[in-house]
Amino acid sequence: MLWTAFTMTGMKMSSLLKKRITVMEETVFLLNSLMSEIEFTGADIAKILSSVSSKTSVKNLYYLKKFSDYELYGDFHKVWRSAVEAFPYYKSEEKEKMLQLGSFLGTTDKESQLATIKLYFNYFANYREVAVNDYEKYGRISSLFGLFAGASVFILLL
Repeated sequence: MLWTAFTMTGMKMSSLLKKRITVMEETVFLLNSLMSEIEFTGADIAKILSSVSSKTSVKNLYYLKKFSDYELYGDFHKVWRSAVEAFPYYKSEEKEKMLQLGSFLGTTDKESQLATIKLYFNYFANYREVAVNDYEKYGRISSLFGLFAGASVFILLL
């Protein structure tokens, strides 16, 4: 029983590191989509988020589902804040960056928004690289450590 618990804990830690990579990749995709939509369509930010939220490429960014019907949600900035604050897969620094981005979206001209989103795109591309490095460094070790710790406890209890 303990062997299974330790093994599952190690696998869960590894899985969380892998999920983090996926979330960072989808965030980079989201920011890239925002840049493209703003540049080429010039649509309202709420309408853009409504469009992007329906893509399967951002399915793990479930806070975007709040924007699926852009006419029903009310004040964009309040909804953005509550949605991002409730999202558990961002670290505090990343959450703060997304909150800063949300407070800026839709408040300035097209060129300023594009420049700002590009800046945040670079931040999240770097966060993605850190997530990949963390997984390469700790992901496999977590699974193996859980397996060996469980086996060790099992042997000691015999």
